Amino acid sequence: MSGIVAKETFTHGTKDFNFAAYPHSYFDAYPLGFDAHWHDEWEIIYVRDGVFRFYVDGKLYEVRKNQALFIDPYAIHVSADYEIGNGSGYNCFVFGRQFLCPDSESYIYRRYFQQLDSNSISLTQRITGRNTYEKQIVKHLDALDNLSQNPDQNALPIQIALLSVFSILLKEQAYSNLTHQTSGQNELVKKALLSIKQNYLDSLTVQSLAALLNVNTDYFIRIFKKTVGVTPKQYIQNLRIQKAVSLMQYEPETSVSDIAQRTGFHDANYFSRSFKKMTGVTPTQYMQQFSQEYQKS
Repeated sequence: MSGIVAKETFTHGTKDFNFAAYPHSYFDAYPLGFDAHWHDEWEIIYVRDGVFRFYVDGKLYEVRKNQALFIDPYAIHVSADYEIGNGSGYNCFVFGRQFLCPDSESYIYRRYFQQLDSNSISLTQRITGRNTYEKQIVKHLDALDNLSQNPDQNALPIQIALLSVFSILLKEQAYSNLTHQTSGQNELVKKALLSIKQNYLDSLTVQSLAALLNVNTDYFIRIFKKTVGVTPKQYIQNLRIQKAVSLMQYEPETSVSDIAQRTGFHDANYFSRSFKKMTGVTPTQYMQQFSQEYQKS
């Protein structure tokens, strides 16, 4: 796709097995929230339990237990809520077209996947299971959730499950037509997100980001919030708190003041207030709760 400024450099799976699963829960390796990002693969978020909200290119989706969210390649997506309650969770499946159909000269590719590669249709949507074909999709995703716990041993069943999902979507024409490629506004936001991700430990300001992008500050704030769901200032703070939560889980003996310094907060009191405002508990309370629940598991 022309005009794309950047993508994740992280490899999802491997070159010859471009599939990866990222379980998000209270105890999984990945926290319940994730920062804004995009990649050249599809992503399916399957909610195991709880209620979550996600922004995809500025549109808000609420996804509940046994529901799913399909996300197109290159779409900017971010979690809108950051829950810390025990029991909630979801799995993210990320995979490329070549994982599903490696031969671009085949009849299967020309018949089904060429239209997806042409960027003329969008699969981004919420699957609720309210009708027959969506119930079939949910059934395949539930199986995929189990299979993904051991992807090396379940490579073929994983591919079959995903192909079954795509077969249903295309048969039912469960997609929308696109009339244009990624907008210039999205590309501007992507540049801002890359800069924030690289420099969130520094004293970033909205004005400096706008100047870096050579746009008016008010315009920058408006298009950023439209795409990501929050202002640049709030996004930077949310990202820092997400990094803090990860530190608390992986380094539970670290002091609150040290966590604040290591995540871009130079005032421990301000960090504690911001953390409580976002999560509902103080950093100390969160670490105590996580420690107690971890010991029970």
